[in-house]
Amino acid sequence: MQNRFISYAILVPVVLMLVACGGAKKATVKPVVKASVGAAPVMTPAHQQDFSTALAAMKSGDSDTAKALFTALIASYPTLAGAHVNLGLIALKEQNAPQAVERFNRALSINPQNVAALTQRGLLSMQRGAFREAEQDLLLAVTVMPDFHLAHYNLGVLYELYLQDYDAAIEHYEHYVAQSKEQDVDTVKRWIKLLERK
Repeated sequence: MQNRFISYAILVPVVLMLVACGGAKKATVKPVVKASVGAAPVMTPAHQQDFSTALAAMKSGDSDTAKALFTALIASYPTLAGAHVNLGLIALKEQNAPQAVERFNRALSINPQNVAALTQRGLLSMQRGAFREAEQDLLLAVTVMPDFHLAHYNLGVLYELYLQDYDAAIEHYEHYVAQSKEQDVDTVKRWIKLLERK
């Protein structure tokens, strides 16, 4: 399995890659800056710089620096959901799923519509076989942000491989193809054709 890092608002969700129709997604790093779904605290310019430095450290693999900066930011801004999500991602990298879930849950207690936390928690639910919980989180993510292509992709995988709802899988793969600029769009198009034959 590979990881995909994407910046969202002031957070960086990583989407755990799953295999569908015999293919696997490739990891890429593409920062995307969008307005936050929920109200985030207003940070000082110095703290904004600390957040940017933490993101850069995270992308370069310096988890210790990133963790220290995000933790310090949370001390100043306890409702900074993005810092909690990023600490969850670091926990995932360190293979500490319980701590990651705790961080994603904390982010969602601050902002129940945080699509990054919803997607990550959904993927962790999928990994432990809690498919309906995964479905609930991923569906909420695409309700909050209909063009969040990675949630559509993972819903497609969930419906195809685990829930055997091929019509729903096709629907979400088609959303992914329409919204994604990733290099694997042609692969997902082939998956759709294979599913249409079932």
